[in-house]
Amino acid sequence: MHKMRLKDKVAIITGSGSGIGRGIALRFAQEGAGVIVTANEHPERAEAACAEIRHLGGHAQSFQLDVTNVAAVKTMAATVLDDFGRIDILVNNAGGGARERGRLFHEATFDTLDHVIGKNLMGTLYCTRAVLPHMVERQDGVILSIASGAALNGADKDMRGGVEYSAAKAGYLGFTMALSKQIARHGIRVNCISPGPINTTPEQPPNELMKRLQDRNPLGRMGRPDEVAALAAYLASDEAEWITGQNFTIDGGESLGL
Repeated sequence: MHKMRLKDKVAIITGSGSGIGRGIALRFAQEGAGVIVTANEHPERAEAACAEIRHLGGHAQSFQLDVTNVAAVKTMAATVLDDFGRIDILVNNAGGGARERGRLFHEATFDTLDHVIGKNLMGTLYCTRAVLPHMVERQDGVILSIASGAALNGADKDMRGGVEYSAAKAGYLGFTMALSKQIARHGIRVNCISPGPINTTPEQPPNELMKRLQDRNPLGRMGRPDEVAALAAYLASDEAEWITGQNFTIDGGESLGL
């Protein structure tokens, strides 16, 4: 049984139909928050996560949301305010790499660069901009963004799409520091988490890349979504009320190069 550190809070977690975002949504609900789960390409996953939260006795609502669509982002924020009356926490988790579009940078299409920067960095800016006026009015709120170890160290040299992904995620760090300075006077905290490799498919046998990541990690394994979620829940809670403008690396020591 988790503490109820987020009791009666309302939290939007973007890109939370699967992976790290889903882990955060489940943990926040267990901590007492009403959770808004969003997904874009697979809205059924968002609804499935909501169903699990409701089954556990929590409150959740799902949205199909493309974070690069300004009108959709504004509508989502307005709808949450209408339905819940408040937005206490925004977790900017939606994003990801180039996937099947991935190329080495000198071969990448310009459309792919726009795609990756858009769904990561611009999506984070759009969603934050949409909820901030309400938080400023209330003089309270938490913005938490999920970056990546690639923001600090650059993606693996063989990761196709890794350059534009690293650039987008590194943008989260400057965004977090600058915004935290600007809105601290309004009682709003802004922080960032940079996970190392996370195993979001533990039911499947590890592929070659996963084996390599596990072998080189000082703790000998990849991370789990619930481990990132535990850190997110702390940072979103009043226990962390004197923490702002910071980036937290959670990677089993990988970035130390032990």
